[in-house]
Amino acid sequence: MSHTRRRKPSPAMLVAVLALIAAVAGTAVAESGPNANTSASAKKTAKKALKKAKKANQAAKGAQATAEDAQGLAEGAQATAEDATPLAAVVAADGSVVRGSGVTSTNAKLGGNGLYTVDFDRDLSDCVWVAQIGNGNGTPTIYGEMSTFLAGSPNGIFVQTAGSNGVLADRPFHLLVHC
Repeated sequence: MSHTRRRKPSPAMLVAVLALIAAVAGTAVAESGPNANTSASAKKTAKKALKKAKKANQAAKGAQATAEDAQGLAEGAQATAEDATPLAAVVAADGSVVRGSGVTSTNAKLGGNGLYTVDFDRDLSDCVWVAQIGNGNGTPTIYGEMSTFLAGSPNGIFVQTAGSNGVLADRPFHLLVHC
């Protein structure tokens, strides 16, 4: 069973209908009055009503365009909010993703200990990123050092982790990217 939605008439449409009724009523009164030659006056009234109806129609079109513009702005704001959602990754020492958002892949052991790339689902060229050594499960992680930079791909961050002595070592880490 199909249901049809009834839409309320716009204020402009109501004004147009009222103007049309007034025009028709004015013509009827003019034709049946004591002076039957007042049809010129009725024509003027009808023309005025038609002009009012046209103006009301234009106002309705303008209101519709404004509503469409507002909807477009709302959709643009939603897209901007999605683009501004922080991307994150908690990566284990072996390079596996413990949890994250927007992560598409990670690679470890790119040529030695402590070398990782973390790829996300968008271009990171205009983003900022911060990384911190830690395993993400609430247990302490021994201190260490790390550095990050944009990988060869615009969607990836290259991460180097090292022990406190500066020697590259596999370490778990958190990575936060904000665009």
